Amino acid sequence: MKHYINKQTNEIYAYAADGSQDAYIKPELIPISDAELAALLAPTAEQLKANQTADILAQIAQIEVAQVRPTRELLLDQSNAYAKNKLATLDAQIVALRAQLVP
Repeated sequence: MKHYINKQTNEIYAYAADGSQDAYIKPELIPISDAELAALLAPTAEQLKANQTADILAQIAQIEVAQVRPTRELLLDQSNAYAKNKLATLDAQIVALRAQLVP
């Protein structure tokens, strides 16, 4: 594949390397190398951080959902050791995940 970029819109285009699509290459497109393409498509540090934060928050949300049943059991029976232990374990998991969140 041959890759091109429109510098005004930052859109990237790919055409067949054999030249069969050369008639479709617009004059405003600038050819780019594979290395330039990889650099353009690589996620930024901000994107990586945002993805990591989103993953951690999704994990916390799942754990919070898992707290519903033990909380209910503990409300029905305050001496329920299983529910107490389960909630403590889930809370510890949430604390560990929150510690991974980078400000």
